[in-house]
Amino acid sequence: TLFAVGEGAYSHNNSTLDAILFHHDSTGYDTIDDHGVLTGMGEGNDLVMTGNRVIVLDNPSSSLIVVNADSLKKIGTITLGAMDDPNKMAIIAPNLLLVTRRGRTSAAIIDLTAYAVVDTIGIGEPSIAVAVLGNKAFITSGEYNTPGHLHVIDLATRKEIASATLLSGPERAEVDSASGQIVIGCDGEYPPTVA
Repeated sequence: TLFAVGEGAYSHNNSTLDAILFHHDSTGYDTIDDHGVLTGMGEGNDLVMTGNRVIVLDNPSSSLIVVNADSLKKIGTITLGAMDDPNKMAIIAPNLLLVTRRGRTSAAIIDLTAYAVVDTIGIGEPSIAVAVLGNKAFITSGEYNTPGHLHVIDLATRKEIASATLLSGPERAEVDSASGQIVIGCDGEYPPTVA
């Protein structure tokens, strides 16, 4: 199954989670689209899979929605703080999820068994994106139109072990497992508005 989350129009509660199922039988492959596995989200901003669960981050409701990947049914919700403004997620252990938060100066660690925040990793400014490689979390941070930062976190100790300055808007962090590198996508510098 391929899962896709659409952002929708922010604050219009029209974001959806869709599933494209591929079945194979004696006649070949069949494809079934299941639109609207989840509907009515404010902005589905990210999704991750762990085991048979799909976790969808709904930014405006400051929640994570858990869906059974086999039945395509919602099985739970993890609610974060009203001002957390969650943004991106990464699995950091079998039942632990790291969630960046634009509204806080830290990232949250969620226990997927208890459906609760169990720890935070302070980075001193709003956290934006995250990627995990080799027992390290690479978290980007910053404010709009200012230089961004990369924080390298040792997941065993949950402490920062290195940092670097980035261009503004470090919105994406992805793992290139073939080369063992983290790729950071930045929006770049913005010129001042001229009236």
